[in-house]
Amino acid sequence: MKTYLQNHRFELVIVILVLMASLYVAFAPSNNLMNWYSTDDAFYYFKTAQNISEGHGITFDRIGRSSGYHPLWMLVCIPVFSLARFDLMLPLRVLVLVAGLFNAGTGILLYRMARKVISEPAGIVTSLLWLLTPSIQGVTSRLGMESTISAFFIVFLLSQVSMFQPMDTGDWKERIRQVLPLGLIAALTILSRLDNIFLVGMAGIWLVFKRSGLRGLLIADLALFYLTPIIAAFWRLKPGAEYYQYSASVYILLAVSLVLKPVIFELLGVYRDRSGKCLLFLLVKVAAGVFVSTVIAYGALTLATSLDLIPGYARLVPAADLVVSLIGLFVVHGIDWWMNRHKYGDERPLSLGNWGKWLPEGLGYGLPVGILMGLYFVFNFFYFGTPAPVSGQIKQWWGSLPNTVYGRPNEVWEGLMGFPENERGPWHPLTSIINTRIEDAAEAAGKTIFDDPYWTQLNFNWVLVGLVVLFIYLVSHRKIRSGLIGMVVPALLVGCLCQIDSYMGTSYVNTRAWYWVQEMVLLVVVGGVLFDGFLTGLNRLNLNHNIQQTVVVFFSLLLLYNYVVDLVNFVPYYVKPGRERLYLAGVEAVENATPPGSIIGSTGGGVVAYFIKDRTIINLDGLMNSAYYFELLKKGDAYLYMNEVGMHYLHGNKYMITDSDPYMGLFKNRVEFIKDVWGSGLYYYLGK
Repeated sequence: MKTYLQNHRFELVIVILVLMASLYVAFAPSNNLMNWYSTDDAFYYFKTAQNISEGHGITFDRIGRSSGYHPLWMLVCIPVFSLARFDLMLPLRVLVLVAGLFNAGTGILLYRMARKVISEPAGIVTSLLWLLTPSIQGVTSRLGMESTISAFFIVFLLSQVSMFQPMDTGDWKERIRQVLPLGLIAALTILSRLDNIFLVGMAGIWLVFKRSGLRGLLIADLALFYLTPIIAAFWRLKPGAEYYQYSASVYILLAVSLVLKPVIFELLGVYRDRSGKCLLFLLVKVAAGVFVSTVIAYGALTLATSLDLIPGYARLVPAADLVVSLIGLFVVHGIDWWMNRHKYGDERPLSLGNWGKWLPEGLGYGLPVGILMGLYFVFNFFYFGTPAPVSGQIKQWWGSLPNTVYGRPNEVWEGLMGFPENERGPWHPLTSIINTRIEDAAEAAGKTIFDDPYWTQLNFNWVLVGLVVLFIYLVSHRKIRSGLIGMVVPALLVGCLCQIDSYMGTSYVNTRAWYWVQEMVLLVVVGGVLFDGFLTGLNRLNLNHNIQQTVVVFFSLLLLYNYVVDLVNFVPYYVKPGRERLYLAGVEAVENATPPGSIIGSTGGGVVAYFIKDRTIINLDGLMNSAYYFELLKKGDAYLYMNEVGMHYLHGNKYMITDSDPYMGLFKNRVEFIKDVWGSGLYYYLGK
């Protein structure tokens, strides 16, 4: 036991640190504990989990079946919120501890992976960067969203892929059995948050083709096969209504690109014996593959249109995909050929004649993913009437509305790289360090110097981060390169870019901070690698031997101080007299304004639905409602659903209800204003 504790001292420190913070929050006064759950979306989970545990089915309002959630976090919430029958605050306190355990596990996994791949000091700093950065913990530990479990499984998957060593034996059964646990982890990573599928796919390529020298090129090619159709559609179609109109055709173009381009490239010999061959000859093969793929895409789109499977397609989108693909693939293959022209042998990574080198690992990794995800989609289709959560479909639809308060689709090219305009983007934990200073300077200068803070921030972000990374890389580039490869950063980076463009390159709106967990992991991992490079540079200066330890201790204490200050300010232990039940003021105001048994529609309603007594809250934005309701909402006939369920009242933001889509047309002449209730309007629903 003593030896075990000595070998795991830092991991024990992590557990103690996280549990102390979690216990501090869990026993905070109720009014301040609610600061921890600062988003209404979390209570969509909580109320649904409570209903499931009490035998009402998978429903938010005990009326319709609700699919707007990620399954693994819901499974965690169900036993926790079975405690709500005793006290509504009890499960909220327990969930803080549950999230703390997942968070500690994530920190330990990061430490173990970085310690093994990079160094012990870098492992400590990587773990603490994750555990003690408020902008990260504010999303992955707080809120009560699926980001908590998503972070755990993302890091779990990366750590296992990082440490994977393929077997030399030719026994297929043993090789498949070796990879099956990783496939199960990959499936759970997707079920923790469905858009993790991009990372899972890239990590799978990284693992399955570990024996191949073309692994990095395959990752880059697959990224381009996915990204170029989205970039082409973003280029030729206006984000919003026009994009939504042709979204089905974009998905067909994506399918053709992802499925056929790798096969065509292999048939043309793009990946075959690249050593010493003429670069021009290689690029001709690449161009031929792209042209063939484009011709097939035009044929598929024309056939789908003639069969009325899609409403049509923009003719210039496949042509734009051709142009963008040629540029991107020429650059990638040209750089790869130049850097590795003397290294490759006769490699044919995808060919059936070479399948013994990759197929067993591919089956072991892919089977659990295919089986579990297939079961998930089939269950959703038969239980909810749609294979995927309806919430994502609704946010795509919102982007097609001309006048909605839910936001606009991304309209700037920088957004495709994760820098959206006027929105908290994927790289916020890093960019916020710079952006806050620029915003303060702009305010102090009356915005005379910074006429456009967004562009100023963007330029500062690129320049400052680029200079820091370049300096550290020049000091210790070999160690940084091996660290990035060992930590699976290429696959993680490509997975992040694909995920970002799945939102920023479409009509999707209203992205939230908890979407970007993959990007947070990437920033922390790269930060750990760069920190190790910095320590390597210090060693070369022949300074005192203890300088590394001093730097690590100082940096750790700085992170700890910043975290503790933020935590105490965020969840203080003191409540001013008379404010002990302030968190229930809005709920009690609705109760006082409506009779027991009322069915109340709300444009959000998560918190109110969880705490309100003897009343039913129906979610009218559709995120936690049925697929049937969404279909009526798209047609402008959602009032039929409200009539069916016998809705009595409407409660929500007055501007949203009377002046924004989709509500102003839906409720025109169908509601009657009663009064303001806790900052929102309360209306009679007239039922006509």
